[in-house]
Amino acid sequence: LVCESPDGLVLIDQHAAHERVLYEKFRIERAGVAKQGQPLLVPITLEFAPSDARLVESALEALADLGFELEPFGGTSFALKTCPPELEGSDLTDVLRELATDVRDQGRAVSADRLEDALLTRMSCHAAVRKGHQLTPEEVRTLLELVDGTPFHAQCPHGRPVVVRFDSATLKEMFE
Repeated sequence: LVCESPDGLVLIDQHAAHERVLYEKFRIERAGVAKQGQPLLVPITLEFAPSDARLVESALEALADLGFELEPFGGTSFALKTCPPELEGSDLTDVLRELATDVRDQGRAVSADRLEDALLTRMSCHAAVRKGHQLTPEEVRTLLELVDGTPFHAQCPHGRPVVVRFDSATLKEMFE
């Protein structure tokens, strides 16, 4: 999104902005609340790489605290029986694989807090408006109002910038 400000030009990454808004919303909604999983009509069987399966097995209790009910299903397979309601409509297999990768890549002992942060990051990314999606003027106004009402951080949860500013002096210098 390209916006004018009193001192120049502001570029807003609509996906990163929406992702940041959703991350903060989910974080506040889930703070201090028991995470109740939503039962799946039919359990989903998930197959993990051996290292990820060990990570998932060691994190079953922490995952349950987040609303995931997973049961070992033999070897490196697990049966997913419940998931956080915010993930309705998401590819749960991808979300859990990405979550396992996030935690593994951080290289520390698995904790419920780290899992929750990784989950909130994934949830906000999967639920955010996509890059290149044409927003209506009303959707743009709503997104900008949400950004204004959110404790602002310069980056989305993945670290990409939400806003890039060009002041008038910089623009004049760039275009002589």
